[in-house]
Amino acid sequence: MWVMMIDNHMPVFEEKALCAEYPAEWWFPQEVAGTSTQWSRTPDAMKARKICEGCPALMECRNYALAYSGLAGIWGGMDYQERRVIQSTLGITPIFMMDTYDTRVPKKPLDEEVSFD
Repeated sequence: MWVMMIDNHMPVFEEKALCAEYPAEWWFPQEVAGTSTQWSRTPDAMKARKICEGCPALMECRNYALAYSGLAGIWGGMDYQERRVIQSTLGITPIFMMDTYDTRVPKKPLDEEVSFD
């Protein structure tokens, strides 16, 4: 599984993803207090899942979601628990997204050659 990314965390498929045309909260809904409705099955989340079904970036988004852990919300039409089941079934060990940030600090001033030792 391979996912092309820009800026370490911006998926390349983002520009063709339909989700950009709708409210972000549909993909990141809150559980309705006092109900037994799971957050990923709220009416807004179900709208998001339906949009994902027809999205031209669906497979790229799913691959991205399965490659990384620590993603909140609905990705590729799947919530976190659904992604975990597929990762487990397929033997995928996801990369924790926060581990991919480059936190190294240059040891020389920026106007000189930069070395990351």
